[in-house]
Amino acid sequence: TPAEPPPPPLRPPRGPLYPTTMPPRPLLIRNARILTPDQVLPRSSVLLAEGRIRSVGPSVTGPVDAEILDAGGRLLAPGLIDIHINGGFGTTFSDATPEAIHAVSVGLLKEGVTGYLPTLLSLPLGRTVAAIKNIIVAAKNEGGARILGIHLEGPFLNPIRRGAHRKSHLRPPSLPELKILMQESRGFLRMMTLAPELPGAGRVIRHGWQHGVLMAAGHSQATASELGRGVDAGIAHVTHLFNAMRPFHHREEGILDAALLDDRLSCALI
Repeated sequence: TPAEPPPPPLRPPRGPLYPTTMPPRPLLIRNARILTPDQVLPRSSVLLAEGRIRSVGPSVTGPVDAEILDAGGRLLAPGLIDIHINGGFGTTFSDATPEAIHAVSVGLLKEGVTGYLPTLLSLPLGRTVAAIKNIIVAAKNEGGARILGIHLEGPFLNPIRRGAHRKSHLRPPSLPELKILMQESRGFLRMMTLAPELPGAGRVIRHGWQHGVLMAAGHSQATASELGRGVDAGIAHVTHLFNAMRPFHHREEGILDAALLDDRLSCALI
């Protein structure tokens, strides 16, 4: 039978990652030192309207109904977005209360992180569902870095490359379990790390991709060809490159070779 064609590029996720309500008024931030990719602009302004940055520069003006914020010469820079963080400030998301998760959000904002994906390690299904519910409750709190969704690191990982994940918590890729996790997440599942070489991973990858989840390869013993099949199914990212995966080998291409050479993949480092 002919090979199944690869899917089109990953569609943007839907749901909480993209706000459905826009600020009622445009916002003009004046008198700021603005960090751009190339330089710092002194005494400049930024105009934001309808959830977008509309213009940046020293002579930017806003409409008459714009809210004005004077930066007082402070540095205005893009916020950091962390897509893989298992906890912080003495808290792990896998067993944290909504109040503890919100405290992490407040702490992250002070460090320059404005949005993040709380990441859950491999756990029994019941504990994962409980942790997901706590994150959803915490995401409703005002203040702190914004919770953009949930990253599940596992449980469909290769035991050979499990790292800090408990072997007893790892399970073979299961499409029914993924559907349960997606249902319990209520649209908040944004990213999932799994080992693409495991039996049944292809169906899980494809279903996640079709429903707007960023599917990532990690904690994996995959060869280059096995990762390639995962990419064809919908994998678009590699979790903590060089960490918990097959190393370079002079006779066999592995996940590292493919991750660095395939332009369809983005890569994270730890």
